[in-house]
Amino acid sequence: MISGNRWLTLAEALENAREIYGYLAGASVQNRWTSYAVCAMLGNMWVESHVNPGIWQNLDAGNTDLGFGFVQWTPATKLFSWMDANGYAHDSWTGQLERIKWEVANKQRKTQQLHFHYKRRARK
Repeated sequence: MISGNRWLTLAEALENAREIYGYLAGASVQNRWTSYAVCAMLGNMWVESHVNPGIWQNLDAGNTDLGFGFVQWTPATKLFSWMDANGYAHDSWTGQLERIKWEVANKQRKTQQLHFHYKRRARK
């Protein structure tokens, strides 16, 4: 896994994406994720971090008020506290994926509630 406080090249990001895919959806993985779920998450990771577990928001290393990691947990201490408690280094890619799995299992991710108002068109 390629990691650091820098933007990865496309080739590096794709290499990381392959590892993440194998970790979450590989044939030997118990309770594996669907390809759709992993690909959707990788799309988010691309926008947030270029699939880089060691990147800080704005490349502002050490500013824990900002985001960090694959999905830019904000503040970074939200991730770091969990990683410390579970024995992972802050930039551990497996630790960050385990955090995501924990969030899914424990419904910890905030979701934005959208309210759409539709008017039905009368049929002619």
